[in-house]
Amino acid sequence: HTYDVEAFAISPDGSRIVSASDDGTLRLWDAKTGAELATLARHTDGVSACAFSPDGNRIVSASRDETLKVWDVKTGAELGTLKGHTNKVTACAFSPDGRRIVSASEDKTLKLWDAQTGTEVASLTGHTKEVVACAFSPDGSLIVSRARGAVINITKQSSEIPGASEDMKIWDAQTGVGLATLAGHTDVIGYYDEWLTSYIQRVNACTFSPDGRRIVSASVDRTLKLWDVQTGTELASLSGHTEEVVACAFSPDGSRIVSGSEDGTLKLWDAQTGAELATLAGHGRVTACAFSPDGSIVSASWGSLMLLNAQTGVQICEYQLEAPDKATAWSPRGGNLAAADRLGHFLILRLHNVSFGPFIVTSWRHDPQPSDSSARLHFGCPMCRVWSEGAASALGSVIPCPHCGERVKLNPFTINADWRPIAEAWKVRKSETGPEYTQETYVIADSESDAVDKTDVGLTATSRDEERRPFDVSEAESAKAENVALPAAEVPSVKRNELRSIGPIVITPWRHNPEPLDSLEAPIHFGCPLCRVWSEVAASALGAVIPCPHCGESVKLNPFTINADWRPIAAAWKAMVNDE
Repeated sequence: HTYDVEAFAISPDGSRIVSASDDGTLRLWDAKTGAELATLARHTDGVSACAFSPDGNRIVSASRDETLKVWDVKTGAELGTLKGHTNKVTACAFSPDGRRIVSASEDKTLKLWDAQTGTEVASLTGHTKEVVACAFSPDGSLIVSRARGAVINITKQSSEIPGASEDMKIWDAQTGVGLATLAGHTDVIGYYDEWLTSYIQRVNACTFSPDGRRIVSASVDRTLKLWDVQTGTELASLSGHTEEVVACAFSPDGSRIVSGSEDGTLKLWDAQTGAELATLAGHGRVTACAFSPDGSIVSASWGSLMLLNAQTGVQICEYQLEAPDKATAWSPRGGNLAAADRLGHFLILRLHNVSFGPFIVTSWRHDPQPSDSSARLHFGCPMCRVWSEGAASALGSVIPCPHCGERVKLNPFTINADWRPIAEAWKVRKSETGPEYTQETYVIADSESDAVDKTDVGLTATSRDEERRPFDVSEAESAKAENVALPAAEVPSVKRNELRSIGPIVITPWRHNPEPLDSLEAPIHFGCPLCRVWSEVAASALGAVIPCPHCGESVKLNPFTINADWRPIAAAWKAMVNDE
């Protein structure tokens, strides 16, 4: 990225990361290798937020160009543009069942969208300031939103004293009806001189508890507050920081809260009583904090990225950043930590020699009959992404996932809602946007120079030694790949010396010939670069295009062979696949 990274999101399975930047682009990354997979560049202004769908197949992005866009992760194609806001779009999120998208804007509204059709379902009005954040509750039934707040200057002669901040609201996610306003954070007073006083009203962060029954908020008034979601009433005020609180998060089991402040400290709190449990001192303003998926480690940013034991506060390790980071997040499967800084850098940190406990998950109890206390429990495993039934006696204990065998710890509480739409949304489906751009990508090149010509179809010029990613396509190419007809006037003419379609991958077979005289009868083997499986093939297939016997992809065998033992190579490929 060439400007600040404003936001990023990790895919539900932890394999992909998308980052959003002020440079107007999103970039898709491989979480394992750190390789850039695609650049999504269709917004006309900076991108302020991004999120994955629950199945990981789509991305939604919010931009200062007043629009949202939905993207196909597999192909990089833009699936649609959501228009309706009249000012910068600041935040966006998919509902847990993947059927809705919520967006927040500086036009002081939120909007609900149908995630499949892109149509506006509802406009949520009621905030009096720019809305800068929004999130669905874990069961998807509610939305919490946060507005920017205000700076109110009062002269000595004025008798007007601002009341408590009303920056947060709770909404019904189905109807868009406002349910509650969370008002309770008070104003911080700054004296400019004896005549002018500044009242700052701002909530910096808020988030749902894992069971969705409470919200914690962090404010410029140096406190955190716990709220009852159903009634909107304040449950507790957490005081102890000496400067404004900028970040907060619940532990995965909902028992603790971590907060970060401009006073340079991190604090741990009891989420039930609001009592302070520990103070962890750093060295500078805290900009972000989060719990690991097992709840054993807290990550915090003090200019450097620090990992601390969540029970003792002892420092585990520290990574020095080139610039203060704007956000950090753990991979859903643990072991990796992502961070973005103010210089446009995006970092994927892999942790070694750090042990993690079982992943903490929350079970769901679907109880269509309120009196049916025997309603069955179901939970989704973050490793295999499969939902399984569990016994009520397993609540609060560590059990193996019935599908993949990974150990998970079930929270002692449940989400009392229908789990089936969520499980359905987790299922990864084949992209419905048309074929991937592997067989139908076209490159238009000038045969006399090293530049890709862009005058005919609007391609971005790149030198030949730079790989042109299959996602970087023009509107005409995208329409062709998706078999979408364009009006004749909009179809650009293509007049170049070279027009090449990418054909089957060319590979070289191996012939293992332990007996020098057995040169013709020795079997031939080849490794498919797509499925990474080795197969035997007849000598008559040399020089021909054949389907891989394992995955069915077309490959073209070279007419010659490598005369050496193929088996160690195949074993090495197998080991690499197992490691992945």
